[in-house]
Parts: sequence; structure tokens; C-alpha cells
Amino acid sequence: FSGLGGTAIMIQELEHYGATPAVAVLRNRIENVCLGDDLDKEALRARQFGAASEVLIAYNLINGTGPGQHPHAGIGVQEAEGLTLANNLVRSADAGILVKQAVRGLVVRNNLMVENRGPGIEIYSGATGVDSDYNGYFQNAGGDSTGLPREAHSVYGDPKLSERFGLTVGSPLIDAGEALAEPGQDFSLQEVPQGTAPDIGVLEFVPSP
Repeated sequence: FSGLGGTAIMIQELEHYGATPAVAVLRNRIENVCLGDDLDKEALRARQFGAASEVLIAYNLINGTGPGQHPHAGIGVQEAEGLTLANNLVRSADAGILVKQAVRGLVVRNNLMVENRGPGIEIYSGATGVDSDYNGYFQNAGGDSTGLPREAHSVYGDPKLSERFGLTVGSPLIDAGEALAEPGQDFSLQEVPQGTAPDIGVLEFVPSP
């Protein structure tokens, strides 16, 4: 998805017709979206579903939301329960991940927020039970996180990214993530993990033979 005026992907009202769906949003590349500067838009949005749904948003690369009068986050979550955000990379958005009101039981793991115009992750006071750790933060103009204490196992520093957002030799994000049940492949369909633990970010580092 590239060059869109508004949101690229929206997951909303999954249980509206009585279903209890399992939804996975995986391996999308989203660049330069929300260019119309409309109110209340994010590159990837998840909202208005309950714990009966199982939603996984993982290994998505989000690079750029349009600056303007209204803030546009990379990933926005609101009125949602039972959601996991894992191994996404967000760069050059107003906030990397924005968690609004009425969010419960959100799990945030192995994500990389880098060079955003706002905080890496922003948590509104109406969100409860947010479990965020094993993430990477670097040069977010609004600070690493707001509404959360410093995460015990997260990495705060230069991720040593390549031009294509992969990890290079010596990156502190290599083997720094937490093992998850799924998915078992990264953004480029490389098997995860390649080392002793998953990496933080969208591309698993593959050591030279």
C-alpha cells in the first residue's frame, strides 16, 4: 500500500454478525499513507471488537504517514480486546503505536519503533492491561513511550538497520525478542528464529555460513 489519502488497512467490528473470528494481518508493506490529513486516521487500524476475536497483527512494515494538522499513527488501536502486535516496524509516523480508550489485554512484543515524529508508543489513560515488552526504540521525537513504565527487556538504542530495514551484524535487536506461538516466518518468509530467540523487527537476521 503506498500513496493513499487515508488508512491502508482497517480491522473493525469483527463480531458484528455474531462471528468469533481469528484474524491475522501479516507481512504488509505500507508507505506514505494518510496523506489527506483527515481526522482520526492511522496507517493500520484495529478497533471495535472483543475478546471473542483473536487478532494478530505481525511483521508489517509501516514507513511514513503524512504530516499535517492531525496526527496519524502507524498502528492505531481503540475499543479492542484480545489483540497481539508482534514484530511490526513503524518509522516516520506521528506515533509508532497509538493505544486509545477502551483497550484491554493488548500484547505488544518484538516491535521496532524508529524515527517517528511522536512517541514510539503512546497509551491513553482509558487503556487497561497493556502488556508491552521486548520492543525496540530509537530516535522517536516524542520519546520512547508515554503512559508506560520503561520496559524491562526492550532495547533502547541504535538498531543498526540496513537500507531495507533488515538487521546488520552487531545489532542489539538480534535474538532480543520473545518467542511467540506464531507466525513462524518473518516479513520475507524467512523461518523464525534463526538464533537462540526471535529478533526484534520485521526481518530476522540470517548469519553468514
